[in-house]
Amino acid sequence: MSIELLTELEQRIQNAVETIDLLKMEIDDLRQENADLRQDRQAWEEQLTRLLGKFSALDDAVNPETDTQEEAPLELDETPENTTHFPS
Repeated sequence: MSIELLTELEQRIQNAVETIDLLKMEIDDLRQENADLRQDRQAWEEQLTRLLGKFSALDDAVNPETDTQEEAPLELDETPENTTHFPS
């Protein structure tokens, strides 16, 4: 092999090693960012759960009878004055 080919091979290997090192650093950064985002999501979920619990407690305090009864389905008022007719 000529010295030029060995030099080119050495340069390519060096470039590959540098690229691998950069990608490893990027992976580390992304793992840290992922961990931070997971912590943020966990905090949001806990806060949302607390808020939903407060809404539930408030609803129970305002409407204590809804615990034992199902909500009645909504009925549509289909009287002629409340019905829209479209021409065919």
